[in-house]
Amino acid sequence: MGNHPRAYITVRVPVLRQGRVVHTLVAVIHAQLLENIIVASTDTREWDVVVVGPGDAIIASSIPALGLKASLSPSALRREIQRFSPARRRYASPVPIPSTNWHILVLARTEDLEKPFLTKRTTVYLGASAAALLTIFLVWSLSAALSARRETAVLKQEVDKRMRTQAALEESEARFRLLVESSPDAIFVHVDGRFAYLNQATARLLKAPSPDALAGRSIREFIHPDFHGIVDGRLDRLMREKRPVPLLEERYLRMDGIAVAVETSAVPIRYGDADGALVFVRDITERIERETAHDILERQLAQARKMESVGRLAGGVAHDFNNMLSVITGYSELALTRLHPGDALRNDLEEILSAAGRSADIIRQLLAFARRQTAAPVVLNLNDAVEGMLRMLRRLIGEAVELSWSPRTGLWPVRIDPAQVDQIITNLCVNARDAVTDVGKIAIETHNIVVDGSGDGDHPATLEPGEYVMITVTDNGIGMAPETLEKVFEPFFTTKASGRGTGLGMATVYGIVRQNHGFIHVDSELEKGTRVRIFLPRHHADAGPASGDALPEKAPNGRGETVLLVEDEPAILKMGKQLVEGLGYTVLPATGPEEAVTLAAAHPGRIHLLVTDVVMPGMSGRDLAQRLQSTHPDIQVLFVSGYTADIIAHHGVLDDGVTFLQKPFSRKTLAEKLRQLRLREKNDKRRLKAED
Repeated sequence: MGNHPRAYITVRVPVLRQGRVVHTLVAVIHAQLLENIIVASTDTREWDVVVVGPGDAIIASSIPALGLKASLSPSALRREIQRFSPARRRYASPVPIPSTNWHILVLARTEDLEKPFLTKRTTVYLGASAAALLTIFLVWSLSAALSARRETAVLKQEVDKRMRTQAALEESEARFRLLVESSPDAIFVHVDGRFAYLNQATARLLKAPSPDALAGRSIREFIHPDFHGIVDGRLDRLMREKRPVPLLEERYLRMDGIAVAVETSAVPIRYGDADGALVFVRDITERIERETAHDILERQLAQARKMESVGRLAGGVAHDFNNMLSVITGYSELALTRLHPGDALRNDLEEILSAAGRSADIIRQLLAFARRQTAAPVVLNLNDAVEGMLRMLRRLIGEAVELSWSPRTGLWPVRIDPAQVDQIITNLCVNARDAVTDVGKIAIETHNIVVDGSGDGDHPATLEPGEYVMITVTDNGIGMAPETLEKVFEPFFTTKASGRGTGLGMATVYGIVRQNHGFIHVDSELEKGTRVRIFLPRHHADAGPASGDALPEKAPNGRGETVLLVEDEPAILKMGKQLVEGLGYTVLPATGPEEAVTLAAAHPGRIHLLVTDVVMPGMSGRDLAQRLQSTHPDIQVLFVSGYTADIIAHHGVLDDGVTFLQKPFSRKTLAEKLRQLRLREKNDKRRLKAED
């Protein structure tokens, strides 16, 4: 059979529901499709169908041998049909197809033409209506086509749904991969203890060239050995219980062998066809460093507060103690002046003076620690100050210990009391000597140091930016353990044997350094020695000699000059009056500021010197001096106290032109201070005369 050109029919099939027409199926059927339907429908039946078009042309047929015939007469058409149709068949009258100029011929056995043809809810007699038979064929074919179309539509919907699901899955995976790869934290999946997937951050953390360099490798080789047991236990619990494990701070090993502090957590997952774990790792190195620095600062703050409290206590005790020592020292010296050289009591009095001197040294160390020691700073070169002490230091440490001195040329000047420099170097060298067993070495060095705050360089973290002169004392002694190092500046803490130290040496050094706005840092290891570094601020001026006039070795007595002596402690006032009078001065004693003002106003002659305590009831020593200078402009003032008060010193540093005498004092020291004031008066007069 061939295709008939432009052979189409339109079929309308009403659809009934409960006896009512709800809609009409409309189909445009190609003649070739119609023929296929007819052949398929009659293939198992003993009857045939022929569709005849205009001019009795055969459009479609279930008889293969009939073929397509055009423009046949009715009789010729019947002969053709009967010639190719099996015997005992005849055809019904042609039935027109609605809305077309086509007809249908049905050929069947004679007995079948009168037999009812059953369909759903319909009984049709072939002999009665051939058109009904075609309608059944068409409805069946259309139902099959519609069913196929519906199946095709359902299949297409399913395919579209799967494609959308796949696209959504791919989009979700792309988003997840973007998030994972963009994460600053390391994220990886491990299966059977090996890397199955890892992001770029994991490679960066472990210093790997790329994630591919780690894929498939054992994770255990990148975990610090100290944490193997802990990590194995966590992994076993995670895989067994299928529950996340909490955060853990541990250490990983990078590919270059360096340990890095990390914080890890993990959750169980199904990766491919195997159980695994999704692990999150955060590098906490910087956080640990910050926390460590914070802990150090907190400990330093606590230490500073503790030392400040001890310092206040020490300062208060020192003030009263110095007053009592002044009485003991003063009367002992007065008694010595009244004895003959061979008197039996002289040795006893000298022992009393010696004990008082040692006690005074302890008090001075306490005051230095409390930063209340009176200082008279001058601009000096530390190289010159240390070189002037070398001979004394070598005698002090002994011949068994080698002392090396390495001064830096061009050392910057600093501003500090020379006596305090002596205290610092002496205490450090004595401690170093005691740390050396048998033969050893002590090295003293000086350097210029610039701290820019960048953290570079071998400087303490607490050192503020600036320019410093550093003096270093190093020994190769027994060193100190970390717990000992933490207490090194505490007063009365000592590692020496009983009777060999007071525990105030390093506390004294600490107080002096802080009083001069410097910093001190100690490094030490057991069996490796100790290094003490002191940083003093650079002073932008040329170094020069200490202010004041040089005094002779033996200070001469006075020549009857009048001294107004003011002291609120009666025992000290009585002793002080005898000392000053014994030095050749006329003394006006006063028990307080008001009495001093009254005596000065009533005294007919000139008052040359005022020797006054600093802290007294009603009026301070400075206020008293200013009041008397308004009526006695030439009067010279000597302040005396058990500790430095803020009214005459700022943070323990004397103002220029202020003369101070620390209690307890010796008769000779008092004589030197009084003579210094007399020389200053003469110099002032000469300067004024020259200006005139």
